Amino acid sequence: MADTTVTVNSGGGADYTTVQAAIDASDVSTGFFKVEIQNNATYTETITAGGSTGTPTIANYLWITAIDAAYHGGDTTTGAKVQASGNNHTFTCSENFVRFEKLRVGIGTGISNESFRINSGITDLLVERCILDGNYRGDTDRDKDGFFTVATGSPSLTVYNTVIFNYARANIHWDGANGTCNAEFVTSAQASQDENRGNFRIPKDTGLTVTTNIYNCVCADSGNSATEYVQDSGTHTNNGSHNAADDTSGGVFGTNAVNSIVITDAWTAPATFDYTIKDASSALYQAGTDRSGSKPDSRVDATIDIAGTTRPATPSIGAYEFVAAGPDRSITADQDAFLATQSATLVRERTITADQDAFLPTQAAALTVRNDIAVAQDAFLGTQAAPVKLIVKATAAQDGFLATQAATLGNIAAITAAQDAFLATQAATFATIIKATADQTAFLATQSAALANLIDITAAQDAFLATQSAALSASTTRTITAAQDAFLATQAATAKAIVKATTAQTALLATQSAALKLVAKVTSAQSAFLATQSAALTVVAPGIVADHAAFLATQSAPLKAILKSNAAQSAFLPTQQANAKLIAKATAAHAAFLATQSSVLIVGTLPTIGLGGDFTADQGIPGCTLSDQNLNGSSF
Repeated sequence: MADTTVTVNSGGGADYTTVQAAIDASDVSTGFFKVEIQNNATYTETITAGGSTGTPTIANYLWITAIDAAYHGGDTTTGAKVQASGNNHTFTCSENFVRFEKLRVGIGTGISNESFRINSGITDLLVERCILDGNYRGDTDRDKDGFFTVATGSPSLTVYNTVIFNYARANIHWDGANGTCNAEFVTSAQASQDENRGNFRIPKDTGLTVTTNIYNCVCADSGNSATEYVQDSGTHTNNGSHNAADDTSGGVFGTNAVNSIVITDAWTAPATFDYTIKDASSALYQAGTDRSGSKPDSRVDATIDIAGTTRPATPSIGAYEFVAAGPDRSITADQDAFLATQSATLVRERTITADQDAFLPTQAAALTVRNDIAVAQDAFLGTQAAPVKLIVKATAAQDGFLATQAATLGNIAAITAAQDAFLATQAATFATIIKATADQTAFLATQSAALANLIDITAAQDAFLATQSAALSASTTRTITAAQDAFLATQAATAKAIVKATTAQTALLATQSAALKLVAKVTSAQSAFLATQSAALTVVAPGIVADHAAFLATQSAPLKAILKSNAAQSAFLPTQQANAKLIAKATAAHAAFLATQSSVLIVGTLPTIGLGGDFTADQGIPGCTLSDQNLNGSSF
């Protein structure tokens, strides 16, 4: 099957400049022949819709429509329009299966003409999402209809999601013919402006056989006290339901009628031909019945209304669905002042989501903090992760972030309990400095022996050292040089800091959390990390109580000794190797090592110890006299 699409533009630049010329080229032999009107203009033409090459079917048919740029969108005052010239019908339908879509259709001047005239026996016509305007102008406009059937044969017509208004006689006038009329989701108004025929008159004459399927239609505001729905006697089958009227005739074509509507309450502005549903209190609002599974023509889109709005499970009556307006998004003066200081994105976008609207009134303090961030806070925030940076300056992605981050945003105002919760989610290293977590507590519990050795020498070590003094003193070949003695005297503070905590430090440590104990020993990786976190530590500092702050001010030198070795230590420690390690941390391996060395140290003349390094004249042992010895390549 090969479908064909041709374009029409009265201004040129398309396949054709008139609708009739495009229709005259129709060939439905292998598919549909689609005529697309491209511009929002009025085409004043008298058109015959028929004469296609080939035999029309439900799949191969003539299709006349407007592209989206020329589509009325449900507005009765705009969009591509086709209107007859002179005293003529606009469309004379002389071919089966013709489809009309997204058009505004007018009517010619004079008397007794129609927007759609359906010739004898023409079947399966489809008019959907169209607007028919009778443009009634007074007594000179008599005998005019939206749809009119010639009084012979058995035509069939489907009108769907369409507005028909302001005709002198009837909006649908089934005149003297048998057949089938389907009308669903039709808004029909202001018929019978000159003659008392009603909005829908199906059929006009008696003794006919007509099947009607009228669902979810509304007929109202007819002139001349006309009844809205009229059916003359005959053998008729009426299958409809849920039709509305401003009189009591809504049940003429079916059941579940909605009668006696007040048009000014039901429609937005009927006086100016705006037949959209006024609001959710309208009698038409969600008063219809779902027809999506029972389409009168397989070509219609039963999921949307005339304007393209999706219909809910319980649709409204008529061509339009009602779309409720969003909640008031007025911005307060404080919010407006804050937003004015933000990025161009936030200044431009004034729509606030419901979640944001509820959150912002509670954040006055936070908003103030955002506008004036202290120097220390600014320095700290600058080092943090992207989510924290988003708080300082709005970005295009902030709208989505704000909607989900109420708890995080609350942390901006101050360091509070909420902020502690936020910090606890950060990197493990950072969390170690601020507050000990459960994992840290568990880790510390496994390190008691190691930590104890940093604070005080165990009883076993003390006893061992006491036994060694005599042995070391017994040696007559270990005279300590004056330079070594002077060096050791300068190292007392440093040695004490490593071997045993000062009284003040002990008192502090006794009052501190497990997290502060971690400061006592900082690994190389922690030292590197702490060096990059000066700004972060500055922020934490204001949270330390006065007593802590006073203590820390007096401890700068001891703390520096712990956190980072001074220049003398840096030179000294690399030469100490195993001996230095024994002092720094006592482990099971160290204990085993010391046990094997006791006899060696007690002997007056030291055997080969295997230190494998050189001891200079500036490195000695207090209370011992040593002379230069050679111990397996190590020199004193």
